[in-house]
Amino acid sequence: MVRVLVLCALFACACPGQWRLEFVSDLNIKAWTPFDQVGLGAAAETRALQGDVLARKASGAFGGISALAFDEKTSTLYTLSDSTKPVVFSFKAVLEQGRLRLTPLKETPLLQSDGSEIPTWTLDPEGLVLTPAGTLLVSSEGYPRRTPPSQPAIVEFSLDGRMRRSLPLPEKVMAKSAGESRFGVRPNNGFEALTLSPDRKRLYTGTEGPLEQDGPSCSFTQGCMARIIEYRADAGSFIPGREYAYPVEVMTRPQGFEKANGSTGLSDMLAVGDGELLTLERSYVLNPETKNGVLRIRVFQVDLAGATDVAGIASLQSAPSFTPVSKRLVLDLDEIIDRLEPAYRRLDNMEGICFGPRMSDGTPTVILVSDDNYSETQRTVFLVFRLKREQS
Repeated sequence: MVRVLVLCALFACACPGQWRLEFVSDLNIKAWTPFDQVGLGAAAETRALQGDVLARKASGAFGGISALAFDEKTSTLYTLSDSTKPVVFSFKAVLEQGRLRLTPLKETPLLQSDGSEIPTWTLDPEGLVLTPAGTLLVSSEGYPRRTPPSQPAIVEFSLDGRMRRSLPLPEKVMAKSAGESRFGVRPNNGFEALTLSPDRKRLYTGTEGPLEQDGPSCSFTQGCMARIIEYRADAGSFIPGREYAYPVEVMTRPQGFEKANGSTGLSDMLAVGDGELLTLERSYVLNPETKNGVLRIRVFQVDLAGATDVAGIASLQSAPSFTPVSKRLVLDLDEIIDRLEPAYRRLDNMEGICFGPRMSDGTPTVILVSDDNYSETQRTVFLVFRLKREQS
């Protein structure tokens, strides 16, 4: 049994204050809205690009948004689609009386360095960062159960979509097997999260769930340990350094879901200070009898100070002791449902978080985005929050 030293109470007193997210507005984009009509309002949201879900996902059409990055200097919002043909859609993003207005700018397919398409089942793009050099870093979950496995990755692309290079990865995250034992990332539990520190000297990526050797996935009875990997800037790139154990919350069983299955994990994160992150956790629970599903989306404040560097620990499950990062709840999105647009008062599949345009008084904002999974029963929603700090 792993002995985990949790020091949340100590860190709650030591940190300079808690971050708060105050809901400002939401922008809802119907599924299958053409890219050039995004943000033009409901009247312009035609269904001109209809087709089955798999065909839509393979087309590279707008949808499937899994991550965001914002360039405050140019007011450009980059949105990453996890289409089978991965695409970055960029927008001019401004706030008008607190409401987000998006003007489509460019659709940029992600390609290999020679301009050819990236082979299918190699890149599963989930995280996005705009670097100081004006390039894009994309984290990929990979496809660890394919033969041969497509490994997780952090890949650098130029703004025209050409692949430049991949960052080095710790060996422990690489998918492999030895007989009945598996190691490395689990399917759909690879590098879901990616963020750059405000001083641009640290890059953080996070696995959605535990590595195979780090213990079982989260359940209705127990949480689990994902990993956050810290990279440091080095000679125009980033190299891996410290690692941290990140405790993912226990799944909540909705009332009336006696028979249920689901998943939960770390969807994305945003570096807001020196060793401080806002993390986005998403869980989905399905009732197999009624086919009803319930989403729970929460944002936590995470402090890395005081946590054990677990880079040298190959298996958290076998480690005698370690201290995970400390975390505390900032926002449960259930609290804002009744403030959403009347036609959209429900949560969707939130996957991305980034800074957004500042409010008119200069206050920073944070934007969350959902992945519509190319399903006509879902939508892409951008949620805008005012970011404030409560001094302790």
